[in-house]
Amino acid sequence: SSLEVINTTPQIGSLNRNDFPKGFLFGTASSAYQYEGAASEGGRGPNGKLSGGINQEGIDYYNNLINELVANGLQPFVTLFHWDLPQALEDEYGGFLSPLIMYVIQLIIIT
Repeated sequence: SSLEVINTTPQIGSLNRNDFPKGFLFGTASSAYQYEGAASEGGRGPNGKLSGGINQEGIDYYNNLINELVANGLQPFVTLFHWDLPQALEDEYGGFLSPLIMYVIQLIIIT
């Protein structure tokens, strides 16, 4: 007897750069919650409070990361909202429904 292999994978059309509008930017993202593995390092903890102020170690890390990306010809985009709103912003301002949150975002951008 013989064994016949049948391909049951549906044929999916391929995409290429020409299928997107001029100026369309392709990108990728990552999330510290998914791979970081250092939840208790650098002043981080489960309470979501900013009681200790802004974490300078975190600011320095991301500043260095952005500088390195730019130095290597990559254009970084910061995503403030990636699947989860920082609890401190939700508690303090009521999340993105509050007009005050735009002021906070401007402070983050300026910093």
